[in-house]
Amino acid sequence: MTRRKFNSDLLAATQQSVAHVSRVEKGDDDGTLVVTFEHGALARPLTIRLGTVSVDDYPDLGFFAYSDDDDIPAGISDLLVTLSDMTTNKCVIDVLRMISKRVDTALDTTQDEDVEMTDVEDDTDVEETGTDEYSSDDGFYGGTQQSRAIGQQSRLPHSGREINGRFIQDLQQAKSAGFKIAFLSDVTRHASECTFALSVPVSHLGLPDDTLEAWEIKSKEHMVLLCKYDSGYPSMDKFTSVSQNHPSTMTFAFGTCSTYKPSLSSALAAFNKITRNSKTAEYGISNRNVLDQEAVFVQAQITSSVDNFVNSELALLLQNRLNNGVSWDNAKQMLQDRARAGHLRQSGSALAGMDHSHGGEELEPAVSIAARSQLNIDYVLRSPDATLHLSKDQLSLPLIAAQFALRYFVKSTQYCLVCHRKTEHGFSSVKPAISLCEIINRTQDFVSKHPYYVVNNVDWIQCRYLLVQRRPHSNSSSSNCIYVVQDSKQVPEGPNGKILRVPMAALPKWRQIKEKPGSPALQSTQASSSQMLDDNKLDDFGEIIRLQKTLAATEVSNEEESADTVIVKDDPTKLSFTPGTVNVDSLPKLPAPVWATDNGRKVLGKELKALQKLQAKTPPQQLGWYINFENVDNMFHWIVELHSFELSLPLAQDMKRNKVSSIVLEVRFGQQFPVSPPFVRVIRPRFLPFSQRGGGHVTAGGAMCMELLTNSGWSPVSSLESVLLQVRMAMCSLDPYPARLEAASRGQSADYGIGEAIEAYRRSATTHGWDIPSDLNMMNFG
Repeated sequence: MTRRKFNSDLLAATQQSVAHVSRVEKGDDDGTLVVTFEHGALARPLTIRLGTVSVDDYPDLGFFAYSDDDDIPAGISDLLVTLSDMTTNKCVIDVLRMISKRVDTALDTTQDEDVEMTDVEDDTDVEETGTDEYSSDDGFYGGTQQSRAIGQQSRLPHSGREINGRFIQDLQQAKSAGFKIAFLSDVTRHASECTFALSVPVSHLGLPDDTLEAWEIKSKEHMVLLCKYDSGYPSMDKFTSVSQNHPSTMTFAFGTCSTYKPSLSSALAAFNKITRNSKTAEYGISNRNVLDQEAVFVQAQITSSVDNFVNSELALLLQNRLNNGVSWDNAKQMLQDRARAGHLRQSGSALAGMDHSHGGEELEPAVSIAARSQLNIDYVLRSPDATLHLSKDQLSLPLIAAQFALRYFVKSTQYCLVCHRKTEHGFSSVKPAISLCEIINRTQDFVSKHPYYVVNNVDWIQCRYLLVQRRPHSNSSSSNCIYVVQDSKQVPEGPNGKILRVPMAALPKWRQIKEKPGSPALQSTQASSSQMLDDNKLDDFGEIIRLQKTLAATEVSNEEESADTVIVKDDPTKLSFTPGTVNVDSLPKLPAPVWATDNGRKVLGKELKALQKLQAKTPPQQLGWYINFENVDNMFHWIVELHSFELSLPLAQDMKRNKVSSIVLEVRFGQQFPVSPPFVRVIRPRFLPFSQRGGGHVTAGGAMCMELLTNSGWSPVSSLESVLLQVRMAMCSLDPYPARLEAASRGQSADYGIGEAIEAYRRSATTHGWDIPSDLNMMNFG
């Protein structure tokens, strides 16, 4: 039984009538659905969310259920808790009928309590066929109306069997650099082609408000780079081995969207290479699929020039950078000189007399001094989590392309919008305000000039300073007022020759910073706890991890299936690690909880089995985490070690200095898992707290500060492998501060306690406005 079986059964269920069920629609994640019940005893419709324990094992492992409604009746709440044991080997329609009867019984007080409730036919399973009629995850579910969740559900890959391993690693680097990832097409249905997106919030770019207003871009929107390949995912060699007039192996579109994931319809329209009836059907878009206007990819006027630049010259410029070790600006200059000399296809003759004094390093931030620090790392030279130089085959093509687009977007006023060469010092590139001012100053075109200037075009209006004479005997003191520092040679004067001073408060906030660009004080002001908010919000990254796991499994031969260990090769760029060196007697040991549910045991058993198999087949340095499965005697309580950090990280340097080979984590699972997230905390060593410029998303009490680990960001279908990897990535993050260990004199050898960890978790979640799991108190023992 496969995902196709679930989708087929779900579609069949939407076309059948079930008592008290008014609506059935697909959920936000694979293997989930949302059911709306209506009953005379209910004041309003009741929404119940169902999810398969494992969509790949549907229907063998049954369903779990929960509801977001606050006023759910107690009888129905008890039903949802025990549902897992009653839904094993039942298809969607059978589960709906059973729930309908039990909901009716729980609400109907006049019904006999001895009425048989399990009269569910077992022969209603829709037979699985070899056709692909329902192979798309985004078919039409729910009758005459389609939910927004379905409209935005991406066509995520279902198997890693044909996925290029380089593709997965490249997207992992992009995720580490702070980009959100979205799959817009099913890469397995079309193994040689895929449409995906990399995005970053506009607020991360540090652009001033007046610039965004002039460009008609909102700070709450996302800058999105759409990427599309039609002939297999290209390697870096293949992408850069093109001539100027040769079609690129990957196509890009740069624009904005209200969310990180544009709709596939608007993305394909941006590429403008398909028709509604041909390629649209090929990508699995239903004719009834209504375009979600809140997820439309928009190419703003200011992004058009960047869009063309990325598609026409990125490959050639990147080729120049890699072959000659120069910066983007020098690479552009080289390309221009070659074209002028008529030696575009020659690699050495045209370069002899060029000045490459800047080398491969940029003398200014890659994007902007006001942008997040992760965006300013030159990813042609380094990886997101380390400062080591990468070889050509280790570079992430999507990450480089996204940073390239952001660079020329943010710095568009510093470059010619036609040839994209950097303008000479003192030259002012064309800005929207220039032509506007020319029109405004032509007073002969005004509707009226006396006694007031009157224009008939609202677009001509621009905000200007209004000078108002203050009362000469005002009692208010101006001693605390800060004024803008102006050119002493060009002092503005008002009436009667009085010097005019502009208050600092009158300027946009970004111009109120008094420190010089690039100074440590300015950089420190950019770092705040609010920057952590967007780093751990869910995107399609969890699906990438599933693909990587599937891909790794397919690469293991039959002979290797029986192997218990792998050959460990030391990586000189990473901190060394030896498994089994932690003193297990010094770690917390908890008895099996009395409240453990069968549903939780099934999910955790499946996760443990998958992790154990993966750990046995993957080199430790590549995996980055270690679990001693022989010591797991309580599946609701795990001890995990994070290790093999890049030596270039400050955290790894502190660990090496203090002879610490791994970060020891404790993972506890509550009664409501997998509906509620696990609790993850550091046991040892102690980290430098955020108040003392420590990072790594580790709170002062040792708990992880991640929205993923709260009800606000948790998804019941998230894999624990994905959780471990994202926790490790959070510790490797350099933004806003890198993770550091406390000095030994401050008690580094002391372990974090479970009590202080839970309290720190509560404080962190409350500060960020995240929802705390209701079963958190059950974990405060031992």
